[in-house]
Amino acid sequence: MTKVNLRKKPITGGRETLYLDFWPPIPTSTGKETRREFLGLYILSKPRTPLEKQTNKQTLEIAEHVKAQRQIDIQSGAYKIRRSGGGTRLVDYMETLASKKSESTEKVWKKVLPHIVKAELDKVTMPELELKHCTQFREYLEKMIQSKALNSTSASTYLSLFRQTLRQADNEGVLINSLAGRIQSIKKSEPKKSFLTIEELNTLASTPIDSEIIKTTALFSALTGLRLSDIRGLKWNNVLGEKDNATLDYTQVKTKKRHILPISSQARGLIGSKGEDEKDDGIIFKGIPTIATVCYILKAWTTRAGIKKHITFHCMRHSFATNQLGSGTSLKVVSTMLGHASIAMTETYAKVQEPDERKASARVILKT
Repeated sequence: MTKVNLRKKPITGGRETLYLDFWPPIPTSTGKETRREFLGLYILSKPRTPLEKQTNKQTLEIAEHVKAQRQIDIQSGAYKIRRSGGGTRLVDYMETLASKKSESTEKVWKKVLPHIVKAELDKVTMPELELKHCTQFREYLEKMIQSKALNSTSASTYLSLFRQTLRQADNEGVLINSLAGRIQSIKKSEPKKSFLTIEELNTLASTPIDSEIIKTTALFSALTGLRLSDIRGLKWNNVLGEKDNATLDYTQVKTKKRHILPISSQARGLIGSKGEDEKDDGIIFKGIPTIATVCYILKAWTTRAGIKKHITFHCMRHSFATNQLGSGTSLKVVSTMLGHASIAMTETYAKVQEPDERKASARVILKT
């Protein structure tokens, strides 16, 4: 005869979720067996006030009543768990999480869903998830890498999002066992960063282009390491000083952190001068087109210059880092200039010797 026990599982916010534990397992409405049923009831792990203690007591009484009723129903053969609420399918749960993300992040999350289906996990509900299912998904991704249907970077990202889903479910008390930390990650292959040498940048600078604003901002990125998103948002009040003492003081779009960057006199020259009718909070580089247009014109520009590399706007940032390192700037200084959170993010470029940032900013000079 199946015995029903009331269990608790710690979750976030100093709470515990209550669930029923069945042994031996009982069948669900889908025909599968399960050992657990989440009640959607929560108590505080460490109640402090009389009200909190009383609320805990009342919640536990309700849970005990449900437990007793389940025992009676099981003994009479009148009860089967219907998977709802906590029995949400993995794919549906992930899709719900994705819908709460930003538009660009949501797109990445939704790329994982077809692979959940292909890995034959689309019918698995959240409470049913076990380590074997996690291993199944990881092995599926490994096979996709081997068959070259996925690269290791994409597979690693998909597994990472899968683990994030498990952590969120664990925090919400949907899972009995914490699974995310038990899944071995997939190692990404070393990314190949395309960049332009100083010679190639000089060739590019002397080559005609269909858009002067794209030429100016691309060369500015190659001289400062700024992302296109940051260049778009630069305002006159972000520029301090002139010529050899120019500095940018701005907030990075990606990291939301303030960044102070010394720039060379050549980079300052590309900024130009503020017009008399322009305000301090006015945008400096006006008329930058969409990223699709930028990439299209960049491709035509590099082809015209006889450069056969696949170059995107972000490659200008890579070019800045690589050329600085090649000119003798240390990894630590380049990391600071790029605004990286750690040197590890900069290590893909190279390791060289160390001067200061002000001298480093003037090292890379283009023949414009």
